[in-house]
Amino acid sequence: MVVAQSSIRLLMIDDSTFVRTILRSALSGQRHIEVVGFASGSQEAIEKIDSLQPDVLTIDVDMADRHGLDVLNLVQTRCSASIVVIASLSRESASMAIEAMERGAFDFVVKPRKTGVDGIPRFREVLCEKISCAVRASRTRGSRGPLADLPDELNATGIGGDWVVGIGIGTGGPQTLARMLPVFPAEFPAVLVAQHMPPYFSAVLAERMAVACRMGVREAVHGELVKPGEILFAPGGMHMQVARQGEGLVVVLEGGPRVSGHRPAADLLFESMAQACGPKAVGVLMTGAGHDGVAGLAKLREIGAWTVAQDRATSQVFGMAAGAIRAGAVDQVLPLSKIPGAMVSLMNQGCREFVTSL
Repeated sequence: MVVAQSSIRLLMIDDSTFVRTILRSALSGQRHIEVVGFASGSQEAIEKIDSLQPDVLTIDVDMADRHGLDVLNLVQTRCSASIVVIASLSRESASMAIEAMERGAFDFVVKPRKTGVDGIPRFREVLCEKISCAVRASRTRGSRGPLADLPDELNATGIGGDWVVGIGIGTGGPQTLARMLPVFPAEFPAVLVAQHMPPYFSAVLAERMAVACRMGVREAVHGELVKPGEILFAPGGMHMQVARQGEGLVVVLEGGPRVSGHRPAADLLFESMAQACGPKAVGVLMTGAGHDGVAGLAKLREIGAWTVAQDRATSQVFGMAAGAIRAGAVDQVLPLSKIPGAMVSLMNQGCREFVTSL
């Protein structure tokens, strides 16, 4: 995932020697990332930002001497470097990390709690990916131009409640969902979201979305009915699928290994929708790195469901959606601003052929 021939200049802001050691170890041997310095607090960070001119900052939201969010606010006034937040696997840290992204941080990485495959090696993989993606996004931001405004609210009158929308989304997801989900009216069909997140983080994100949205928003519960007017997030660290039960759909949650590198995985959500929903499904693959969702979206398209990918210009990271486009799994490539309206038009028409005019 090398973003350019030159190295990425990284400054780490953390007051824990132990965490700094983990970060340095995780990045050792990464030729495209150069750790140019460490800072243990806000004043030292500002001094080093001025002298080192980093491309990316990592900021620990759990710093003891000063709230990590305060440090984030201070450094944002001094430089335009992308910020990747380092967080603990706890509800408090998750809340701060989500708030940091609302304030402009690019993404977050959770500190490892063990040393096996899911410990340091996984942390190294995710950290390097997020740093690389942050720089790639910042280098293309100027050419992307302003994003078109989304409508305040969609008019979904007359849409039947038997439609189901599935969204697969990764890096850049919280910021993107915060723009899109509030436009759905309260009576909109069920929306299922597979956002790449660990435990606690998905719950915090769902709670924040619930405040902003007209639809009900929460984490999904195993065995519950899928109902119109609700947005259900896959719990972090769990795969979410749907299954037919009589005339309705129920949520199926399970652990198990990662699929396409993730848990929850959009691939499993989409594949289950293809089996349980048939053509009354809409699959949307949005911003995110990697290839999760590509195979599942292809299965949805095969059974006559409508599939859409977010376009390059409005994606924070054009990875998952790009893979689906290359694979021929997408009916339509749309900017973020047009995706909600296209869903309503499709559901009103009852078929996917109409989208050729958009």
